[in-house]
Amino acid sequence: MSGVLAERSYGYLEIGKPEMTLAMRDEIMRQIRLDHNTRLETWIFLDWVRAYLMLHEVEEGVKAAQAFLRRVSTLQSDHALRRVCEYLEDLENAGYADIPVVRDLREELKDTGSSSSSGGTPHEI
Repeated sequence: MSGVLAERSYGYLEIGKPEMTLAMRDEIMRQIRLDHNTRLETWIFLDWVRAYLMLHEVEEGVKAAQAFLRRVSTLQSDHALRRVCEYLEDLENAGYADIPVVRDLREELKDTGSSSSSGGTPHEI
């Protein structure tokens, strides 16, 4: 059931209704925990990251990105790091590069990338 809710969340983003995605947060997290869907419990944060960006709520989006990054840091997943790098790029392209939380995210990504087993991030930061 959590997968179905996650698809609905993604669908709302695709049709330009990020507020609907965010309205589902509690419901999705409850169902994820009931289903013991730990993979989705990590990756659903990217829906919220995207929703907050669509709503121009930079600080909340960065908080969601940082929560995602904390969850995946032990995995040392290049794919996951790439997704956060893409989000950072989107923020910077939207004109948010000088906001302190965005600079903090950039530094956190640099730290995460330098501590990974590959010796660097999957995307130049």
